[in-house]
Parts: sequence; C-alpha cells; structure tokens
Amino acid sequence: MRSRRETLGWSQERVGVAVGIEESSSRTRISRYESGVHEPPTQTARLIAKALKVPLAYLYCEDDAVAALLVSLYQLSAGEREVRVGQFSVMLAEGGS
Repeated sequence: MRSRRETLGWSQERVGVAVGIEESSSRTRISRYESGVHEPPTQTARLIAKALKVPLAYLYCEDDAVAALLVSLYQLSAGEREVRVGQFSVMLAEGGS
C-alpha cells in the first residue's frame, strides 16, 4: 500500500481523507495499516484500493512482482485483461517458453 501511495505522490493523510477517515486521524490510521499494526476492515480496504486505483488483492499481495502484475492487469480494459490473462496462463502451462 505504501509503495502505491508513494508512486501516486499521495500523503497518508490524503489517502485517509479520500476513503472517508476523519482528517485529524487519517495519517495515523493509514500509517498503522501500512505498517501492519492494524488491518483495515474489508470495506475500508476496498475503499483504499479504489482510491489507489488497484484491485483489492493488491493490498494483500506478499510478492512485489505479483503486486506489480496485478496493477498492470487492473489498468487494462476488462476484455484486454481477459485476453492477456489467457495468454499468460497458456505460457505458464507450457513451461514459460
């Protein structure tokens, strides 16, 4: 979450306010979510993902490369995403060749 927020050039406060957290506590709450001290409720996580323009799965991804792939796929149209995922699946099934 921190990486995406920084890529967008957003402060923790901006993210918090964008998802409806009171301005006075938004920086602290987002900081706690980013550091793993607290996990946001699912609905809040959905709002954060929407604000950051990433799929919800991105927020729970433990691998940076997979997270980057999720963002790239999310930015495609639904039709193009379906095509690319199909191509990628075939490539993986063939052993990556």
